[in-house]
Amino acid sequence: MIKDLEGWRRRHKKPVLVSEYGAETVAGLHWEPSLMFSEEYQTDFMEKYFKVFDVYRKEFLIGEVRFLSKSLLNEEACLELC
Repeated sequence: MIKDLEGWRRRHKKPVLVSEYGAETVAGLHWEPSLMFSEEYQTDFMEKYFKVFDVYRKEFLIGEVRFLSKSLLNEEACLELC
């Protein structure tokens, strides 16, 4: 992530917005230590990203938007969006 952020900034010389990032997770799946697709893995993943974002927010990162596919998969959300 650090290499990507610095590369985008160097190449485009503009503020950077990171969108649609995250870790695929199976709701209710728990595993210690964290295992891919577990809720613990998602938590670990996001904590690492947030630490990087905190550093670059002071320099050129103007925001971030997580990928939230779950909201598009349930009927209530679809009714609200459609």
